[in-house]
Order: sequence, then structure tokens, then C-alpha cells
Amino acid sequence: MNAVRRHVGALVFGLRLLWAATPGLVVSGFVLQAAQATLPLAALLILRELIDSLNAAMAQPDPAAALADPTRYALMIGAVGLATAALRAIGTLVTSGQSSWLNVHVQELIHAQSVRMDLGYFENPAFNDSLHRAQRQGATRPGQVAGRVMGLLRGVLTAAGVVVLLASVDPVPLIILLLAFGPGYAIGIRNADRNYSWHQRRTASERMAAVLDQMLTHLPFAKEVRSYRLGEHLSERFRKLRHELVSEQIGLARRRALGDLMSQVVVVVALIGTLIWALRQTAGGVMSVGELVMYYGALQRLVGASRQVRSGVTGLYEDGLFLGNLRDYLEMQPQVAEPLRPALLAPLASSIDFHHVSFTYPGGNHPALSDVSLTIREGEVVALVGPNGSGKSTLVKLLNRLYDPAAGRVEWDGRDIRELGLDRYRSQFATVFQDFARFPLTATENIGFGDIDRLDDIDSIRAAAGRSDVLQLLDALPDGIDTPLNRWLHDGAELSGGEWQRVALARAFFSDAPIVILDEPTASMDALLEAAIFDRFRELMRGRTTVLISHRLASVHAADRIHVLEAGRLVETGTHDELIDNAGLYASMYHAQASRYR
Repeated sequence: MNAVRRHVGALVFGLRLLWAATPGLVVSGFVLQAAQATLPLAALLILRELIDSLNAAMAQPDPAAALADPTRYALMIGAVGLATAALRAIGTLVTSGQSSWLNVHVQELIHAQSVRMDLGYFENPAFNDSLHRAQRQGATRPGQVAGRVMGLLRGVLTAAGVVVLLASVDPVPLIILLLAFGPGYAIGIRNADRNYSWHQRRTASERMAAVLDQMLTHLPFAKEVRSYRLGEHLSERFRKLRHELVSEQIGLARRRALGDLMSQVVVVVALIGTLIWALRQTAGGVMSVGELVMYYGALQRLVGASRQVRSGVTGLYEDGLFLGNLRDYLEMQPQVAEPLRPALLAPLASSIDFHHVSFTYPGGNHPALSDVSLTIREGEVVALVGPNGSGKSTLVKLLNRLYDPAAGRVEWDGRDIRELGLDRYRSQFATVFQDFARFPLTATENIGFGDIDRLDDIDSIRAAAGRSDVLQLLDALPDGIDTPLNRWLHDGAELSGGEWQRVALARAFFSDAPIVILDEPTASMDALLEAAIFDRFRELMRGRTTVLISHRLASVHAADRIHVLEAGRLVETGTHDELIDNAGLYASMYHAQASRYR
């Protein structure tokens, strides 16, 4: 019962999507399908009159003079044919429009949900499987629902009219024929279940094939693929995986075709028996020739309508299975939740405090942070240092509220940040992540994204580029700062790692956010440029609270306060001089780096 409820709910969900995307086209489509369903019945009735009137005319002394009625009926059949063609063309246009607009609507929903979900979801394989299914099936299935619903409506209306027509002659042969359609429905449902189960089971393999394809065709991998001669190896892995998937799909198609053939054999046998019965009725004088022609035409219409109904029913059943994946994805709730009644967020007046914070990444075996307590005071330059994997970047993610702590709390002037509006809170930070985004858009946009509301403030964008010492470089590009920063794009240019890092730094400078977080902001810069940036560091960050992460301890010695982490724990806090005097982890790291320059 739960499976049936879920399936029906998924179909209703698909129809709601259809109505939300194109309500006007939905109404037009139903009207068109109803009109198309009545025309075949009208054609059969007119055909019967044409045959009988022709027989009557042939019995007259002057048959040619008695052809007025047959001619009129022939013209009526031609008019019905033209109307059918016109309605079919309009119906195709309506269905195409529905499908196109519905696909756009679904993609917008998927994008909105993706932006809404937490960062942690994107590090979860199960979520990425769900997203892949939503993208692959969600973009096509709702459109198929539109076509199937319209086709099913036309098929049902046509079949209903034909059944009434045939039942008026004799219901017994009709009942036998209708029973013969049953196996086709059962086989179609079974095939749909197999197809759905296969896609669910092989989603991870399909995603891996897509990843291998990207490695072979995308620029970020091109250098290593050629330098390490990886092309043949990756191509072979892709070929083997795709061959496995295609072989299994062909096997499913073979079983589907065999089942369809068996169901059609049953229908053909029943159809032949029904037609033989009709011939005997005509030979016995019970049916006229016109009625026989009409009966035969009605049988053909019924078989065609039944095939259309079966295709619609089994197709909608399969669509419902896949639409369940889309609905499940869109109904996921973020774990970093927006408070029901967000507290008013005032500018930072005192400090941000971590109180006994612990955190483990989803699926992780070891805590990334364990019982960390520290304070970031307003206006301070705070440095976070420690070995790789010590929890520095994790702490920054919690500070940005990309994750929530598993234990403990983070407070903004004494208030738990989970009580604050999410967007408003995040707007307080300008962050240069260690793995910052390289948007394949113009340099103007890459910097302007630091404050999307001022994207047209070109003077401020140029000023931010100047502060990060990248303006001269960008102005030298073919279209200046309006040059796309990606060679995949027409007239695009590619930057080096250090140049990209300066663009990311300019993005943070362009933001008016009162708190700046810099996670290894100069890791890809040369020594001279790094020195120049840090010489101006106090000036660049003046008036802002700053959190700096750097492995180069010479870059952080001027910080107001330095927090040292190791294996997810806070082990030292103090100024540079205090930590050197303590002769602890910081001092060991500092002297180890300094010794390489002596």
C-alpha cells in the first residue's frame, strides 16, 4: 500500500509540475486530445454510411445518377481527415511547448535546491547519486508525463467510443478481445520495474563514467593526461564501464521486446477470431457490408487505442518511479537550517567565540575538531596555524556556517549563530577559501561576485583589482577586465595559479563585509609578490576583523593573536613573541621554516 501511495503521489507531483510550468498549454492540450478522440469515431460512422449508400446506388438503374450521397460522405471523410491532421499538428506543437517549458522549470527547481543544500551534502556519495538521478531523469520525465497524459486521454476517449460502438453490435467478441489486452499491461509494468531497478543500482557506475569522460575531455586534466600518458588507461576504463552498462541496457531492451511480442501474439489471435466472427455474421445477413467495414475499422481503432492506453499506463507507471527520485531530491531538507524566527543581527561589537566546539565530517572516522574554544575579537587580525589536517579550514567553514558543530556552539556577541538569519549572517564575511572558485566568466564578474549587489560598480571592481596587484594584468587581456577567464570560451584567457589567487583576493577586497577570512591567500604567489601583499596587509584590512590561515609563519607574525591547532585541538594561543617564548609547537614550526633560509 505504501508503494502504491508513493507511486500515485509521484505522478500527482509530476502533474503539479506540469500545471505550474504551463497551465495554459495544459488546458489547450486536454481540449485538443478530446477533439482528436472524437474524430476517428465520426470517420467510422461516415464510412459505414458511405459503403451502404454506395451499395444502394449500385442497385439503382442509373448508378451514376445516384452517387450524390456517397460523394457527400466522401467529402465529409476528407474534411475529417484534414481536421485530424490539423489537430495533430497543433497537438504536437502544444506538447513540444509543454515539454520544453517544463524542462526549464524542473532545472530551475534543481538549481534552487542545489544552492539551498548544505556543503556537507555535496561531500556525500548518496546525495550525489540522488542529484545525478534528478538531473538525468528530472529533465526528461516530467515532459514525458505531459505527452503520456495527453496520449492516454486521447486513447481512453477513442477506446471508450469504439467500445460503445462495437458493444452495440455484440458484446461477447468485444469482451474476449479486451481480455486479450491484459497480458500486455502486466508485461509493461514488469519491464518498468526492471528498468527502474537497473538505473537505481547503476547510478554510481553512470556517475563514474561521466567523471572519466571529463578527465578525457576537460582542460583541467589535459596536462597531466598527456604528461603521464594516461589517455589510453582512462579510455580503456571508460570503454569497459560503458560496455558493461550498454550490454546490460541491451539485455533489458531484449527482454522488453520479447515480452511485447508475446503480448501482441495474444492480441492478434483474439483479433483474428473476432474478425472471423464478423465475416460469418455478414455472410448470414446479420451485418451489412458497410457494417462489416465499419466493424473492421473499429477493431483496428480499438487495437491502436488500446496500444496507446497501454503505453500511457505503463509509461506513466515508469515515470512515477523515476519522478519519485526527483521528488525525493527536491524534498531534502538542509541540515544547516534557517531559524524559524531569525534574531536581529547587529554589527559585531565585541567578539565571535567558539565554546567547546567539536565536529566530524559526514562519514568521517575521526573528529576534525575536538573541544575547541577560542575568541576572535572585533577589529583583530587573528591567525590560525598548524600542520596539515589540524582543523584550520574546518574551523573557517564552521565560522561561515557552512556546517554546524556536532557539539558546542559558535556565538556572535554572545548569541548562538544558529539563531541568526543564514544569508544575513554569511553576508558579514568575505572569504578566500584555499580551494577558491575559478568562475569561467569575465574577470569583472569574478571580482564583482564579492558583492553581487554592486556588480555594475566597475570603478570599485578595478580598485579591488589594484589592491590585490592584478589590475595591470587584467587590463592587458584582449578585452581587458571583460575577458572571460577560461580558454573553453570564445576569446577567453587562462591565468596562472598565482594570478587566479590575486583575482580571488580582489573578490574579497571588493566585498564590504566587515570580516575577512583568508585561507592560504598567497600560497600560489611568488615570494616577492607575497612580500608586497603582506607589507600592505594592515592597510588593506584596516577597519575589518581578519582571520588568516597560512603555513608560512613569517606571514602571520604580525597578527594580534595566533591560535595553534594540532590534530583538531587548540594547543596554543598568544602573540608571535609569546609563542616563541613558550617553545611549543609554534616555535618548532617557525624555527624549522626559518632554518631553511639561513
